[in-house]
Amino acid sequence: MRYPTICLLIFLQLLVFSSKAQEVISPSEFLGYPLGSQFSFHHRVIDYFNEVANNSTRVQLEYYGKSIEGRPLVAAIISSEENLKNIDKIRANHLKTKKSKSDNSQNSDLPIVWLNYNIHGNEASCTETAMEVLYHLASLKAPIQDHWLDNMIVIIDPCANPDGRERYTNGFKQKLGQTANPNADSWEHQEEWPSARFNHYLFDLNRDWLWQTQIESQQRIALFQKWRPHVHVDFHEMYYESPYFFGPAAEPIHEQVTGWQREFHYIVSENNQRYFDKNNWAYFSEDLFDLLYPSYGDTWPLFNGSIGFTYEQGGHGKAGLVIKKNNGELLTLKQRITHHFTTSIATLEVVSQQKEKLLEEYTAYFEQKSEDVYKNYILKTNGQEDHVKALLKLLDKQEIEYHYASEQKKIKGFSYAFQEDFPYDLQKGDVVVPVKQTLGKLVTVLFEPQTVLTDSMTYDLTAWALPFVYGIEAYATKENIKTNSDTPFHKVKPSDIKDSEAYLLPWQSIEDASFLQELFKYQLKVRYVDQAFVTKNNRRVDNGTLIFLKEDNLQQADKFYSLLKYHAAKRGRQLIHITKKDMPKKKFPLVQKPNPLIIINDKIQATALGEVWHFMEQTLGVTPTIIQEKQLSILDSHKYSCIILVNGLYDTATIEKCLRLIRQDGKKVIALQKAMQQFAEVKETALAKSIRDVSSENSITKVQVFYQNRSSISENVAGSIFAAQIDSDQPVGYGYTRPLYLLKKSNDIYPLLNGADNVASFGNYPYMSGFAGHLFKDRIRNTLSIGSEKLGKGKLIYFVDSPIFRACWYGGMLSFANAIYFE
Repeated sequence: MRYPTICLLIFLQLLVFSSKAQEVISPSEFLGYPLGSQFSFHHRVIDYFNEVANNSTRVQLEYYGKSIEGRPLVAAIISSEENLKNIDKIRANHLKTKKSKSDNSQNSDLPIVWLNYNIHGNEASCTETAMEVLYHLASLKAPIQDHWLDNMIVIIDPCANPDGRERYTNGFKQKLGQTANPNADSWEHQEEWPSARFNHYLFDLNRDWLWQTQIESQQRIALFQKWRPHVHVDFHEMYYESPYFFGPAAEPIHEQVTGWQREFHYIVSENNQRYFDKNNWAYFSEDLFDLLYPSYGDTWPLFNGSIGFTYEQGGHGKAGLVIKKNNGELLTLKQRITHHFTTSIATLEVVSQQKEKLLEEYTAYFEQKSEDVYKNYILKTNGQEDHVKALLKLLDKQEIEYHYASEQKKIKGFSYAFQEDFPYDLQKGDVVVPVKQTLGKLVTVLFEPQTVLTDSMTYDLTAWALPFVYGIEAYATKENIKTNSDTPFHKVKPSDIKDSEAYLLPWQSIEDASFLQELFKYQLKVRYVDQAFVTKNNRRVDNGTLIFLKEDNLQQADKFYSLLKYHAAKRGRQLIHITKKDMPKKKFPLVQKPNPLIIINDKIQATALGEVWHFMEQTLGVTPTIIQEKQLSILDSHKYSCIILVNGLYDTATIEKCLRLIRQDGKKVIALQKAMQQFAEVKETALAKSIRDVSSENSITKVQVFYQNRSSISENVAGSIFAAQIDSDQPVGYGYTRPLYLLKKSNDIYPLLNGADNVASFGNYPYMSGFAGHLFKDRIRNTLSIGSEKLGKGKLIYFVDSPIFRACWYGGMLSFANAIYFE
């Protein structure tokens, strides 16, 4: 009679295992120290999330990717045990609600809340909070109520920027003494440049939701689209003297934010206030943080049908474990965690209460009839295929639908270039982006030619229309257009080139530059056209066109043809085979393989370095050498093809060394934005002479002082777009057939150069989109955008504004590549 005994033992073991499965230990127990007494390393946070998932039937983990430095990106999916058993069905039913109310009416959908922590690495109380929220949800500790998890799904991303957070945690721990010092002057409160706010490439991930240039953003948003939450809360920290911020947001609020989305902000705010008032905690709303620019963790979800929030706790990278405020009060890490924990739970409480309304309004968001001015946005494809393809890749990431015109006719629409209604020829194959689609509101936001502003004081950009960003001829129209799903210009294949003595590649986009860089890996020599010509068969060959000659590559003769054919096909390049007889009898210059040197210090803008670094490595495939400024004096700079000074200030000795390298060694120096300022103070430069000439005229219509601080709003600019006319005969202007649209973030204005090359300039009517004061619009007319001047044997190239802004500004990338590759 042993079998009943064995069965009883097995039953008892299963019973013990089942009870253990619900024994979730607290973060403090797991970590071995009270939560808030120190900052937790990222790997320990992930260990804790695994611990909870392994011991709770209410938690599943989803590893959704890795950071640039290889750290795991993890999200916890939390709900009742029954819901998690059916999670795939629940998610599938939820995604259907964008198209039909049928599933919703059967209560097969549940509200989904995404709590996103620590997207800025040095806002480190956020990840600590995530562990506490996870513990309370998994263990159903007070104030969590049982029915909450029956009625919702909660997603927790404990750390959206693990590389930045780890940089902060390591830096802080290295400076910490035996006990935390609350004195703000203490070393532990001084965060080192470039700040752990940013990711590996020094990007602000909270401005990358739309553009998705960073791998962390790409992977996180793929998960977001997999779940499409009803509510998304982004947790942050700000200066430690500030009280807590929760919505409603400040104006300007984008007109595409719906009435319900605004209303829900107030509902949640009232609940947050209730808890904060009960504890006498300071807070504020409707100030500072707006809902305009569509690339934040609150706005991007809003335009995707979710309700996005930003919560900001005072603290930031300076607060450490404890800091004394100006009023004498101490702000501790524990307090910061408590405040974020409270708003986390208060928000979940409202979602539970508002379940039916949230589900109903979410579906209604996608069923609302469009009241937008335009029905379709048209992208002209002929001659700008690479630009259009790049924009379509972004639309694919956004899950925005687009089609192709199946008819050819004369049509009238608003011209982005001319800023007015304009007749144009619609061609078959032109891209049509309809407003009438699931994400129609997002389409309108991303394509609207002019942003409607209820307040000119904004937190970031006021213009971002995609045709300007990508430098594309585009129109907005009220007319209906016949379309199909064919992809005519996508189907264009690289020409099946024949073995020839020479090949040409028209220089038209940044894709041509990355193709060139790929061929440099095989030590191929490449020339370029510096004087346009017409072949005997009347083919025009423009400046910048690449020339591949077999006679230049005799050591590679046996694979010259196969290399070109393979990589042209791989990258979609259309090479033109040509004979030397068709070319002028002149020696075209060689393209120098770039070996750029970037000089940095703690006075430059970290994100300015990041966008150049990322652009070179991830877009061009060039590995730059980045050095500290103090290394320049002992460095052999002769081996570098160019020197790049990014946005910021440099020591006088650095500027003098750069000038010597330009004059005596024939070096090329590229100065971006604020780095121009110091060359403007060198009397011998054309830039300085031009400023003196303009200043001596003392005319209000001329630029007076280019780097003044301006307090009047009429003289300000707030992330707006201006058109620069670019000279395609100048090396930096090669490949441009249309205006260069640039984002203007600063008030810096420089006069046109006398005795040097004005590669790109703002003309009489350069303003395109966004907020700019009327005096600023007047002063920017007929001023410099990109300049180039010779000094001795070398060259100095100026960029007044970043042409590659946040590594998303596709239309300007070619100009920066030109500065790197061409003399």
